[in-house]
Amino acid sequence: MKNVRGTIGKQVLVKSYLGTEYMCAKPEYNDNRSVSKLEQASRDRFANTTAYAKDAMKKPELKALYASLRIKKNHTAYITAKIDASYPPEITSLITQGYSGKAGSMILVQAKDVIKVNRVKVIVYKAPNEVLEEGEAVDNGDGFNWLYTAAVDVNSLNGISVEALAYDIAGNETVRSEILTGNF
Repeated sequence: MKNVRGTIGKQVLVKSYLGTEYMCAKPEYNDNRSVSKLEQASRDRFANTTAYAKDAMKKPELKALYASLRIKKNHTAYITAKIDASYPPEITSLITQGYSGKAGSMILVQAKDVIKVNRVKVIVYKAPNEVLEEGEAVDNGDGFNWLYTAAVDVNSLNGISVEALAYDIAGNETVRSEILTGNF
């Protein structure tokens, strides 16, 4: 049965996934069944991740990057790109204890992704929708801890909020915010 694919006698389906062959009953479909919103959202997400992975494979530098970041040995660059597009990064911690409102104080963002966090952006707000400062955090080398150094002095932390945005290679975004209080 090696290298056999498809339907045999309209009864058995032969398929392969990651080098292993499978035989199963041919699925039955009801063409009149309505699709739920949740199922349609899942189909749309699958189509979007597939489109991203196909596009990524057309770019040699991105294909090489995904090939080097494989999770499992038998994963291809395409599968790795599809996984990356499927899951957004996660900000596990937004540590603002090092931020005193003075230029040079630090904000630490801890972010992880199934493949790789590509960049982290930090925005400091003086009031809702009033940006005090913003910029890119710097990876400390482990791909998990990202440091942002403040460039602007403020008189009071009351009303100051910090927002961290983490992005993976596929462009998925995750946001985490914290409102600060205190005087100095």
